Amino acid sequence: MNNCIFCEIIAKKADANIVFENDTVVAFLDIDPISDGHILVVPKNHIRDIHTLDEKTGSEIMKIAKKMADIIKNTFNFNGIMLMEVNGDFQDVPHFHMHVFGRNKENDIKFQYPQNQKTSKIELNKIAQKIKFNL
Repeated sequence: MNNCIFCEIIAKKADANIVFENDTVVAFLDIDPISDGHILVVPKNHIRDIHTLDEKTGSEIMKIAKKMADIIKNTFNFNGIMLMEVNGDFQDVPHFHMHVFGRNKENDIKFQYPQNQKTSKIELNKIAQKIKFNL
């Protein structure tokens, strides 16, 4: 795909610190890391986001993300690992990528939930029914 930095990295036309590669995916260090060893696992085929990701490629991405998670956790002695995928308006690069990075108390990521907005059991049941209906 034109103007896709990840496609350029995959084609070896752009520099990256590649740490793993096979026929389906490539894994390389993030240029703006959250923690040491922050890796992106990217499909070699240009797949825009999770909504266009096929099951076979998705399975391979998760397999390699897990492998990278184990290596990062043990290499840098993190207390935990975070996997993150961002899409839609929040996606910086329009090519599916799974972030894999270590966490500890020094770099803990905080998700800010709205204050005092607990969802009632009735509302949770309605939401669950909507999801089940669309399976």
